[in-house]
Amino acid sequence: MSDIYSYNLVVLVGQMVKIDKEDTMKSQGGRKYLRFRLATNEIYPDTTGRGNPKKHSEYHTVNCYGRLAEIISKFGKPGTFMVVVGKNRQKSFIDKEGGPRYYHFVAAEQICFLPRAKSIEEYSEQFPEKKLEPEEGDPY
Repeated sequence: MSDIYSYNLVVLVGQMVKIDKEDTMKSQGGRKYLRFRLATNEIYPDTTGRGNPKKHSEYHTVNCYGRLAEIISKFGKPGTFMVVVGKNRQKSFIDKEGGPRYYHFVAAEQICFLPRAKSIEEYSEQFPEKKLEPEEGDPY
C-alpha cells in the first residue's frame, strides 16, 4: 500500500486560553519551544427540538519551536484568536507507578493571528455604508 494518500496535517482556528511566557523552555538540542492551550468551539443544533444551539469546546495543547516560540511569547496572550497549522504528535513516558503514559499535542509550523471578532453592531458602526442583509434575490 502506498503512503501517497496519507498526510499528517492539523488546522485549528481558535482562541488561546493559557500561555506561560516565562516558561519558554529549551529542548535538549538547545532550541527554544513554548507550550500553550488553544480552545476551539463547535456549535450544533439541539437534538431535543427546543431550538437552542449547543456548544462544545475542545482544548488543544500546541507546541511551538524556534522563532515561532519567540513570536508567540512576545505577542500571544489569553483571548488571542489564531489559526494554527501543524502536525499531530504523540510522546510517551513512564509514570511514577511504572505504567506507560501518552501525551498528544500539535507541533505548530505556522500561526496566523486573527483580529478580534466584532459584533454586527460594532461592524455596522465602523462601516455604515456596508449592508449586512442579503441582497434581494440572493439565495444566501
